[in-house]
Amino acid sequence: MNGATVSDAAAGGYAVCGELYQTIFETAWLMRGMQTFLTDFYLEPEIAHAICERIVDIRVRQARHFAQAGVDIIRLGDDIVTQRGRMMSAEIYREFIQPGVKRIVAAAKAVNPEVIIFMHCCGRVEDVIDDLIDAGIEVLNPVQPECNDLRRIKAQYGDRLSFCGAIDTGWVLPHGTPADVRAEVRRRIRDLGPGGGYILASVHCIQPDVPLENVIAMLDEAKIAGRYPLAL
Repeated sequence: MNGATVSDAAAGGYAVCGELYQTIFETAWLMRGMQTFLTDFYLEPEIAHAICERIVDIRVRQARHFAQAGVDIIRLGDDIVTQRGRMMSAEIYREFIQPGVKRIVAAAKAVNPEVIIFMHCCGRVEDVIDDLIDAGIEVLNPVQPECNDLRRIKAQYGDRLSFCGAIDTGWVLPHGTPADVRAEVRRRIRDLGPGGGYILASVHCIQPDVPLENVIAMLDEAKIAGRYPLAL
């Protein structure tokens, strides 16, 4: 922020995020190696527990500091699913990962109950949303349209969860026409917008191969649709 403070950003009308991406699982497997860490759950559970608990201790302190600094949002992130489904069983997630997420959320909320908890989890999230809500997640990103039934997710969870993302970056933004992009924006607003709670955004970072006219089309169509928050 070039030396700007949280107060400066808030005074300018910006929502301020504290970043805790690679919250637990991704940091653990980066340390241990993915194949090794996934087998640790079964063959060396004491090691898996020790690694997760140490990471969570650090994350809890970070979450508390962010909340004390006055951020509006704390953004967590762990890809615990693939585009086909879970990377681990529900039982493994609930034993090794979910308790840590709950501790992190509780630490932040104890300082500021109004801080918003945002989770980034790529892939087919349909089967893990209940666990994420139970852990305290309030905003889910990026809800990839190619591997999730967005209307079903909205109907089932829209009263408990906000959604951020859903604009396809695999084909529509880099390879579609501006008309394709506009149609995608309208489609996703129909999927996730009813009743509010949808933050329109690209599924992932907009890459250099995305034509500028497609970016402009996405923003312009979102403004035309109106009444929905826009995340860049």
